[in-house]
Amino acid sequence: MRSSRVTLFVKSNPDKIVDYLSNIENILPILPYTTGRSRGKVKLEFRRLRVFRFVDEFEVRSIRQDRSLTLLFEGSRSRIRFFFQPNESSIIVSIDYDGPRGWIVGKYLSEIASVLVYEADKAVHSTKSIEAVADLSANLARISWISRLLMKSVMIKNETRVVSKGGLLDYIESLIMEEKVFSKYPGLYISGDGVNSKMRLLFLNGELKGVYVVLGDKEFFGDENVLKEIGGLMRIRVYGIIRPELVLRS
Repeated sequence: MRSSRVTLFVKSNPDKIVDYLSNIENILPILPYTTGRSRGKVKLEFRRLRVFRFVDEFEVRSIRQDRSLTLLFEGSRSRIRFFFQPNESSIIVSIDYDGPRGWIVGKYLSEIASVLVYEADKAVHSTKSIEAVADLSANLARISWISRLLMKSVMIKNETRVVSKGGLLDYIESLIMEEKVFSKYPGLYISGDGVNSKMRLLFLNGELKGVYVVLGDKEFFGDENVLKEIGGLMRIRVYGIIRPELVLRS
């Protein structure tokens, strides 16, 4: 087994960075040396001297214990463990590798830890700017803006159901609590289409940042109370936004 340790100083709150890294969907897009992903697994390839290489496919698991986080990469031939411990202004990462060709793989593990922490640091830092974003209701009326938003989102739920008039807000609240989406995604987009109504909602870091409603031939922007007038058969779609700052830049 090969072991190492690295201390990484960060700009954002170390605990929030660890929270961000605890979501597997956050780390897979930023994981270096990835050559493929399928069925919840990631394939990593390491090379040395352009001749020697090691490839394995890993299942990634996240384990929280108090403030700390363990990321386990369980492969068919090897096992990598990253242990993140937040401090006042830094994160200490302990790394263990158990498998063949450690002289190839070991060279890259500290770099992987650094990339994960610093990319998470940038993402957490971006959320501070997002929290200051003004109302985005007008953006929700623009098809081009919605299209870009959906390209950077993942669908969480898609269902058709009858919503009682005045009960839409209660339904949305129960939906959010049921899916626990705010613990997984910093952004959330909800759309609903009925016979004579349409609604689009945008949440950023748990706060409602945009409301767009169409009732008959009338449009409403930023008015939550109008949601009480919606009822009947509706198709509801819920999307998680992993990097909302990318949408806001577009």
